[in-house]
Amino acid sequence: MTLKEAAALYQTDLLITAKDMAAGEETFFTAFRLDDEKTNGTYANILLRSALEASMSAPTYFAPLERFVDGGTTTYNNPSSAAIIEALNYSGNPGYQYGKVTVISMGTGISPQFIDPAQSKNPKGPDIVFWLNWLMTEMGQDASDMQTDLLRSPRFRDLVDYRRFQISFDTAALKKLPNCHFQEPLHGHNSLHEVTDKTLYNMDMADVKYYALVKAIGRQMGQYIEAGNGFASDLVLKNKVRDELVTARGDVSTILSQMSSHQWLQNQPLD
Repeated sequence: MTLKEAAALYQTDLLITAKDMAAGEETFFTAFRLDDEKTNGTYANILLRSALEASMSAPTYFAPLERFVDGGTTTYNNPSSAAIIEALNYSGNPGYQYGKVTVISMGTGISPQFIDPAQSKNPKGPDIVFWLNWLMTEMGQDASDMQTDLLRSPRFRDLVDYRRFQISFDTAALKKLPNCHFQEPLHGHNSLHEVTDKTLYNMDMADVKYYALVKAIGRQMGQYIEAGNGFASDLVLKNKVRDELVTARGDVSTILSQMSSHQWLQNQPLD
């Protein structure tokens, strides 16, 4: 089946992203229906399967599909803005109009990388391994956060109804969800609220042994949203444009005290 055929069969416009290593750029495989006969998209006639395999070829887990790797590599980890731009500016479909578009953005969960300031100079393990892993994770997450912050700003809220649903994997976030008891113990825990930060911080998102736990978190998150805003609006804290289920751990008082002190600055090692 081609992208065009899939779009016609399911009456759904498609945008699938992949990173083109040969061209050094992101590729958008699109099929936008203009009417019952016409479909717009440079790659509308390629196989749906090939676009999907290109988009899912995550480096270090799967081999590249010739020139393509996972579309979420680097800054397109959250493709919301790409979808908005393609639909409103390039699709040619008059059905997409500013002020009349709703974007539902589903996060897959954030595995926190909270580093103790005292350990930042001498991280555990080889420096090169630590920093490469840290940078790969943070780069994708920061790119996603920047898009979310931009689309939530007052100027853009009048143009697009943006609804982001995301959670951080830590006990502060999990305890907001309705509790559930596991049929069998998961990683030594009998219920969701018993899961510890140690388990969550050590959880590799790509490790299938954590699938049952992540599935349980997702199910309870769905119940939490249904009981709250019912997916009808952005999931943010009241009176704040900040994620309701993503824990923030900034230490304002410590930062103000340290960064205002000449002595503290002088005592910091430079190498």
